[in-house]
Amino acid sequence: MNEEIFPTKLHRILSSAEYDSIVAWKPHGRAWYVVDRKRFAAEVLPRHFDHRNLQSFNRSVNGWGFKRLCGEGSDRDAYYHELFLRGLPELTSAMARLRNPGKRLPK
Repeated sequence: MNEEIFPTKLHRILSSAEYDSIVAWKPHGRAWYVVDRKRFAAEVLPRHFDHRNLQSFNRSVNGWGFKRLCGEGSDRDAYYHELFLRGLPELTSAMARLRNPGKRLPK
C-alpha cells in the first residue's frame, strides 16, 4: 500500500497548473487558498479525494495541522502550515496527523 498522505497529495494538486483557477498558492508560497469553492467540490475533490464534501476536506485540513489565517489583508482565509511550502514537497513527509484536532484547550 503506497498511498500518498493527505498533505503530499494536496501539495501535488497545488503545484499543478491545471487547478490554478480553483485552488492556488498565495504569491509568497507560504499559504494556499481555495479560489472557487464550487468548482473545488465538483472537480478536485471527487478526482483526488473520492468525495465532494467540502466539510470533510476541511476536517482533513484541520486534522493535519493547517491553520486558517483569519486576520485582515491578502492572506485572509488562506491556510498555512510551517512544513507546507511551495516548491518543497519533501517537507510534507515530516507532517503528522494531529491526535485530537477537534479538542480545544480552555482559555
